Amino acid sequence: MEAFSLSKHNRISTKKLRRVTQAVSHLDYPTARGILSNLPQKGARIMEKTLMSAGANLLFKEPSSNEEDWVIKEIIVNQGPAFKRVRPRARGKADRVSRPTTHLKVIVAEKGE
Repeated sequence: MEAFSLSKHNRISTKKLRRVTQAVSHLDYPTARGILSNLPQKGARIMEKTLMSAGANLLFKEPSSNEEDWVIKEIIVNQGPAFKRVRPRARGKADRVSRPTTHLKVIVAEKGE
């Protein structure tokens, strides 16, 4: 049995979030949560929240499953739409500022699968 969780429109670049996901990819669930709770990056908070949501979804699907038997099957980090802003510059001109967003999908499964 497997379950997933989506987190869309996160205000962080995909490059920064992928750096955090490489640290916990394909680890078991309790170890990954422990690592994410001790990392100082902003992406670790987003990743931990999404991972806990995926774990709750798996527990809802399979109430008899044990948390120690779960493993992170896959983590998908995709680019979301960029927020476009305008910043005033000298002599009445303007520059465009792009604020990136990221979509995150975490799939958690039991170890036997």
